Amino acid sequence: MRIAIIRSKLQEARRQLNDAIVDLVAKRVKRNIRELEGVLKKIIFCEEQKGVAVTLKVAEGIIEKAVQNPSKHVNEGVILKTVADFYNVSLEAMMGPNRRKEIVEPRQVAMYLLREISDLSYPYIGEKLGRDHTTAIHAHGKINEEINKNPSLNQKILTIRDMIFKS
Repeated sequence: MRIAIIRSKLQEARRQLNDAIVDLVAKRVKRNIRELEGVLKKIIFCEEQKGVAVTLKVAEGIIEKAVQNPSKHVNEGVILKTVADFYNVSLEAMMGPNRRKEIVEPRQVAMYLLREISDLSYPYIGEKLGRDHTTAIHAHGKINEEINKNPSLNQKILTIRDMIFKS
């Protein structure tokens, strides 16, 4: 089943991976579909950045890094503070009514990461950031879509994730 999901996600992204890598991902990534998508995005990003096909060894490293993180134990305060620090905005501005571009992107990234890392509910995420649950759903969907189109945003999110798990 996981192999079918991986192939479907690769087809959506218009990408191909070696069958050995697809099998490896399917065998090693078992928690949920979101984790599968995350690993695939990291592998694809690595491929795009280096301009060469990812080897089995590189894929193992990416999977190992992704699977070892105990995501559920990350405090949402750490996620919010890390995003605010990364974008050099205050937590108050990120949680406030401001709709300026320099605040909207960090807020949407924070909502995305709160959902991806801590698997919090949309109503909780919306409440935490002073928004409605539909705004949290929109932000997650928008960032999820943009990651595939915008390598710069993808790199920012990977950097923020690394900062979160190092703290």
